[in-house]
Amino acid sequence: MGNNHGHTHDSGFANLLGERTELYFAIAAGIFWLAGLMLELTATGSDMLHIGLFSVAILMGGIFPVIETWEGLRARTFDIDFLMIVAA
Repeated sequence: MGNNHGHTHDSGFANLLGERTELYFAIAAGIFWLAGLMLELTATGSDMLHIGLFSVAILMGGIFPVIETWEGLRARTFDIDFLMIVAA
């Protein structure tokens, strides 16, 4: 597995922020989700703001599983990322 933790990203996007890009995206997704939840629970801001924050969280949290699933399908293999996307 080595330093890439079993991930084989072909695109330069995976190293956008260095070796821990996936971790940074996951943290950012959590922050956007938490911000959306806090606004939703406090009835602050418009509905479009809540939807926008949740949408950004989904995109940031899902981009790497989608990339890994696409790479797996191209290599004709199934992994946990494929199963998560199918289940969602």
